[in-house]
Amino acid sequence: MKRVRIRVSVGSSFLATVALFLVGVVAPLTTPVDAPGVAYAAGPCTVNWVGGDGAWSTASNWSDATTSAARVPGAADHACIDDANAATSLTITIASSINVAAITNAETVVQAPSIAVNLAAGGEITNVGTWRLDTGSSIARGTCCTVARFINTGTLDKIGTGNATINSGIRYDDTTTGNVTVTAGTLNLQAGNVTDWTPTVAADTTLTVGFDATSTPSGTFDAVGGGTVVWTGQFTTTANTVLSFEPGELTNNINTWTPAPNTTITNQSFLPFDTSTTFVDGFVNAIGATAVLAPSVSVTLGSGTILANAGTWRLDAGSSIGDLCCTDARFVNTGTLDKIGTGNATINS
Repeated sequence: MKRVRIRVSVGSSFLATVALFLVGVVAPLTTPVDAPGVAYAAGPCTVNWVGGDGAWSTASNWSDATTSAARVPGAADHACIDDANAATSLTITIASSINVAAITNAETVVQAPSIAVNLAAGGEITNVGTWRLDTGSSIARGTCCTVARFINTGTLDKIGTGNATINSGIRYDDTTTGNVTVTAGTLNLQAGNVTDWTPTVAADTTLTVGFDATSTPSGTFDAVGGGTVVWTGQFTTTANTVLSFEPGELTNNINTWTPAPNTTITNQSFLPFDTSTTFVDGFVNAIGATAVLAPSVSVTLGSGTILANAGTWRLDAGSSIGDLCCTDARFVNTGTLDKIGTGNATINS
């Protein structure tokens, strides 16, 4: 029989350190690691917007940066939209699907329903204005295989009752200054470099965010507006990370949690676990926070992993906490371990 490796322990020096950390008496258990810099190289503008409000497809709205010829941007162009007047905001409508290498936008771009913007491999959209996606619209990488990016320091806005998507090789980057608003329907994103992120998701709408091994989340994550944020994939951080969702805001389908070396992932509010998952390293459920395992959901702790609970950790029927072979993992409880539901729940091997 395999011996039990999970231990629910109290009274250790580690426990005291965790408790003091969580109330702010001592320094954090880990030292933050700066998020890696992300370099972007869209290059100089090759075609500039010179019109007022208008259609992307109208040649007279554009001017070639070298020849001044009126022409619509093509697949190799870096299109730049900025009237250099902060007092005005032009509206540019993309009413038919386009292929382009890169776009820099300081105005308002509207993708009409079911319209695709296809970026070249390694291309990027840099949005410092407003980019609005309607039902069925998408931003995708048109060719294989280098990742393209949507870099948002302005506002990304989803309208219309259906889905809109930024993925298929596009990484969404948002480092503290960008805004995401989902006013209707569903917006699907693939996360890139995201830091201190609080999207606005209106009631009865959904923001779905996919994470993978190349995503670099860090900072504090929350949501406002009364809608639902859905997380999927692998959550691999680059620095200390705090989760601050309220009940009903997050559907958590993350299958692997991996903090960067010498960092922690901390839940400071309400964190559901809606699918089985693995903690590769330390995880903290802070004082006053609640973590809830849905029925039949399992949490697997990596070798040597410490799950530190100073809040409430709730196990429903059929849920479990176990470990991977072969180094002891620990559930360190200084808060409340709560069992609900009519069936068994387990903390064991």
